[in-house]
Amino acid sequence: MRLFQRTLLYFIAVIGLQALLGGAAIAALFGSMQAKDVAREIGDEARNAFESFHSWKLAFWKEINEIAEDAELSSAVALSSGSPTDEEAVVGKLRSRLAGSGVEAALLKDDIKGLSRLLLFEIRDPIVPEPDRLRDKKVHPYVEIVSAKGGFWFVGVVRVSPASRRPLELFILKRIDGFLVSHLSYDPMIAVTVCDSSRSVAGRYEGPAAGAKNGPAASVAAEDFLRFSRAQPPENTYTLYPRLEGRRGAYAAVMMTSGPVRAEGGEDTIRLAVTLSMAEYQDRAARINEVVFAVSLFAAGLTIVLALGLSRSIASPIRRLAEAMRLVGEGDFATKLGHKGGGEIGELLSGFNGMARKLEADKREAEAYIAQIVGLKEYGDGIINAIREGLAVVSVEGRIESANRAFLELFALSEAGTLGSSLAEIPLSPFDSEVLDMCSRVLRDREALAGILRRTEDGRAFELKLYPLSGADRPRCILVVEDVGDRLAYEERVIRAEKLASIGMLSAGVAHEINNPLSSILSNVQNLIEEAGDPAAAEPLRLVERETLRIARIVRQLLDFSAMRPAGSNQGERVSCEPNAVVCELVRLVGYPFHRDSRIHLDAELDPSCERAAISEDELKQVLLNLIKNALQAIGSEGRILVRTAAGAEGIEISVSDSGPGIPEEIMGRIFDPFFTTKSSRPTEGEADREAGIGLGLSVAWGIVATRGGSIRAENGNERGEGRRGATMRVLIPEAAKEAP
Repeated sequence: MRLFQRTLLYFIAVIGLQALLGGAAIAALFGSMQAKDVAREIGDEARNAFESFHSWKLAFWKEINEIAEDAELSSAVALSSGSPTDEEAVVGKLRSRLAGSGVEAALLKDDIKGLSRLLLFEIRDPIVPEPDRLRDKKVHPYVEIVSAKGGFWFVGVVRVSPASRRPLELFILKRIDGFLVSHLSYDPMIAVTVCDSSRSVAGRYEGPAAGAKNGPAASVAAEDFLRFSRAQPPENTYTLYPRLEGRRGAYAAVMMTSGPVRAEGGEDTIRLAVTLSMAEYQDRAARINEVVFAVSLFAAGLTIVLALGLSRSIASPIRRLAEAMRLVGEGDFATKLGHKGGGEIGELLSGFNGMARKLEADKREAEAYIAQIVGLKEYGDGIINAIREGLAVVSVEGRIESANRAFLELFALSEAGTLGSSLAEIPLSPFDSEVLDMCSRVLRDREALAGILRRTEDGRAFELKLYPLSGADRPRCILVVEDVGDRLAYEERVIRAEKLASIGMLSAGVAHEINNPLSSILSNVQNLIEEAGDPAAAEPLRLVERETLRIARIVRQLLDFSAMRPAGSNQGERVSCEPNAVVCELVRLVGYPFHRDSRIHLDAELDPSCERAAISEDELKQVLLNLIKNALQAIGSEGRILVRTAAGAEGIEISVSDSGPGIPEEIMGRIFDPFFTTKSSRPTEGEADREAGIGLGLSVAWGIVATRGGSIRAENGNERGEGRRGATMRVLIPEAAKEAP
């Protein structure tokens, strides 16, 4: 036994010496390879960073050249009556042109009036260079780098040169910030820094990947290199530092000159500093040494095991036991081990068999419980998803923990992208900050809130209900969302129909009582005019005649209004017309007086696929004439009116859009009410024949369309895509029934 012990000790010593010598040789070889890898990697990253930086600058230069060649922008500047910096057409065109380009700000300068205007495009830091720092030094577009307000900026200078006026100077700004610099290299061991010759801290940006294992080491290496380069500035445009020691270990660095930068004190040089932390390489060398040591220990241990000479009688049962344990680990709990005799090995195998039987029984019981739980969950999920109202469980932070299918369909969401997100992040939803505050109040007071009505930007209406979740281990509430847009629209139509019916009855009675004495007054006045010999004496009588005739027209309108039949009562009549032909004729007749005055334009856009509409030609003309007259009165003496037809699944849609100021939101719900008007009730001179002032135009149009089973709705915004400016009246009329062949 002593010989065995000595042999074992000698063998362990040999294995240890071998591990030390092998580790030293591997470390020396790896160190040489590591130095070459570091030099190659930082050189490649430096070149990539330099090329990427100048690619940003080149892309920026291409953008300003396209602006200089933009004919629409030059035309908008040429048409500007005052300073182009104050013209919304110029500003709007520039905003549209630069949207999505990555540009953060634009400065417009008008040297004629000495005016400038700064436009910001989703800028993260509103501190931009002063306008006085930006000057146009060249005729052609160019890009320069400016140091201002503690940072660096790409400044693109371009002149918009219309032929009719002095050029407008545009300065397009893109900040060289951490977001841009972080895209110069995606290696978590690399930190890229942009600085000037003074290595000012205000001009430094670091770009290691957030959360990367060695990202902090790269950041510290960048800081160490900036301090080192202040003390020993580089002499060449490209300087490689193969190895430097820092606070977080060794690192390599490259300093490159990228070009001039205009600073407050004069022209300076902008540089790219690329640092590579060797922390990962050092970790790799340490892991290799550990692996070599571990392999050596394993070899020594295996030798010891073999030297001990474990007998076959011990090794075989253990191998069978290990195989059985592997099968049990894979889920085969029916594994059994046969054994003969007693002793420790027999007890071990017997204990294993008992353990396998117990695990098998527990597995069957667990599977039964899981099947029952899964069945209950599927049953509950089926009930919740069958509910047509949207249901969502919301945490105290306003985040969605679960939602049913109806909730996801209401807002066009996917389950994977919704769970865990905030209510406020759902686009076009009714969940504003006030709703989140209500959720917090429900969780605090443990009392439900119902009847919360909210409208979204796209015009939908929702009713919200909030209930505290009872028995929850942490505060949560149940949000119930119901789309009530159709219900509200139906209630509005019923109320309007009831208004029209009641006012129609009243109008019929009033018109009948007024019409008889009015006829007597008109006849007597006309007789007096004929008997009067003096024209001057007859003039007051003619005024009475004109006013009496206007009263007669108003009474006729009241009678026409009261004669309207309920909605749908005319749907059985076989009337129809060609909507495109009616629109063409109406635009031609109404638009004729405008041909002499180019400030008012009446146009039509027709859909050739439109079928015949279930309305008579005279009725459609009356409806469209009322809508066009309202549009003319809205735009005043200058503007555009567009009449469009379109075929849809629900029928024929005819829209009348104008470029006027739009409909105020506070009266949007009342414009179809009888006798509601925003016009003067008394006509001016020369307007004696104008049928205006009593507020029946839109009511009559609504009644005509309703009797044909159609609808009219008003909305702000026009058909030309000019934002919220103007208003649009949309008339929906069912298609006429096609006659059987």
